[in-house]
Amino acid sequence: MLPVVFVSINKKMEEMARHVSRELDIDVCFENIERTSIDEIIRKYPQTEVFISRGGNARDLKEKTNKTVLSLEITIHEILQDIFGLVAQGSKNIAVLSTPDLIGDNEETYELFGAKIRFIPANAAKVKSIFPELIKKGMDGVIGGRAASKLSNDHNINTRPLQNGRPSIKSCLEQALRIVEINEQNRERLKLRSDSISKHSESLYCAIESALESVEELMGSSEELAAIGRNNSDAAERAFQGVDRTADVIQIVKNISGKTNLLGLNAEIEAARSGEYGRGFAVVASEIRKLSVQSSDQAKKVDEIITTLSKEIKEVLENTVATSKISREQAESNELLVNMLEELRQTGQVLIELVGKQPLS
Repeated sequence: MLPVVFVSINKKMEEMARHVSRELDIDVCFENIERTSIDEIIRKYPQTEVFISRGGNARDLKEKTNKTVLSLEITIHEILQDIFGLVAQGSKNIAVLSTPDLIGDNEETYELFGAKIRFIPANAAKVKSIFPELIKKGMDGVIGGRAASKLSNDHNINTRPLQNGRPSIKSCLEQALRIVEINEQNRERLKLRSDSISKHSESLYCAIESALESVEELMGSSEELAAIGRNNSDAAERAFQGVDRTADVIQIVKNISGKTNLLGLNAEIEAARSGEYGRGFAVVASEIRKLSVQSSDQAKKVDEIITTLSKEIKEVLENTVATSKISREQAESNELLVNMLEELRQTGQVLIELVGKQPLS
């Protein structure tokens, strides 16, 4: 059954609407305002998408619901049929009494079929107030709603109810069918978009999860690298300090070598003074000087090597410190990236939940 409710104003309209719906092969709900109030109808059909009614009933539905309300319009053909019927009964002064949304806002007078026809916009209360005056002016035929029909019957005046014919009812039912079809198409498109958003949200969520795991691993490696860098920096610093201490030792060796050479020189001088008795001592003194010279030469070479090594270790130390700093900064950057990805992951989870809760109607 279509989510459409046809609210008729009398039994005849309901019967005609049912007949037209069968011709169109559509199944809608029918309510009669003579049996059920507007408020009861609204409560009874909370899921309906389209209401169809006429006049004040249509206005009440528009005011009390947020649903689409189609208002039945009286066609000129339908009014002319009723006028012709009254003229055939002998009426010469006919009043058409109905609400402005059916016959317009202005009072109009026409001559048709040899009769005077007055179109008077009026609600039920106004109909009751002006009816006596119309009788005084010779009104002998009335076309209108329930209030006008009842007053006419009470005063034995020819009357015809202002009825919607088959064309207007068919037009509204066809329009309601199109609205329902469009709503269904919109729901389907919304569902497809929702499914697409959900799919991409889940893909995004999985990608963020994967990236988060990779970055966490990278952050662990970066922290480990930073720790190794700090250890290397400490080791290089200790080596640099060791080289400095070795240089101090070499300086001591140089001093000793210088003093030994001086001592050997003095010994040779004393041996020369001793003549024949100091010859053996002179040989020893000469060897001591040679050893001193050799020690001094070797100390110089070692000093040169240590100087070069000191420069290289200093360069390694500087590079290690720089690498350690970069590793720390990288670890900090990775930590920030992990936090950002975690926020994105939470956002993706919220988006998936929101898409799942999004209504399709």
